[in-house]
Amino acid sequence: MRSIYFLLFLDSTMVVAQTRDVNVDAARQCIASIQQNYGCKSWVSIQAVRQIDRRVVQAQGAAIVIAEMDLKVLQGFDGAASPAAQHCTGTYWDMDPTKVRSNGQGGVFGSYFLVGQLLRVQKQVEFQKFDSGWRCATTDLYPILKSSYLNNHP
Repeated sequence: MRSIYFLLFLDSTMVVAQTRDVNVDAARQCIASIQQNYGCKSWVSIQAVRQIDRRVVQAQGAAIVIAEMDLKVLQGFDGAASPAAQHCTGTYWDMDPTKVRSNGQGGVFGSYFLVGQLLRVQKQVEFQKFDSGWRCATTDLYPILKSSYLNNHP
């Protein structure tokens, strides 16, 4: 069974985050791997990751880190309906007109994040125990626990 998994992994294009301990560094590595898998480095960058909570159930070989991360927008995108919003921030945003820019056209695509916009999201990151350490079991940033704007448009 182990060799079958190895062959499937070699055929996959997904990056799997693996670590010795489950902590904020493991959560950061997992989130960075997810963003790499979705091509997010053009849209947002991780500015900071903080651990809010951590739960390890050794008997089940499972662990959870609740992480809060600050993201900086690198390229403007529609936060209400774009794949960049869902895959790179973990949610669709309400696009509060006091916190984002509008292009004056209204509608779903009328408001967008500008370069420099700061966002904060809270995510539950799951891990599984293997012989070689802990492996990230979370494959997407969606869904998140909480989201907020850190600043008005730059």
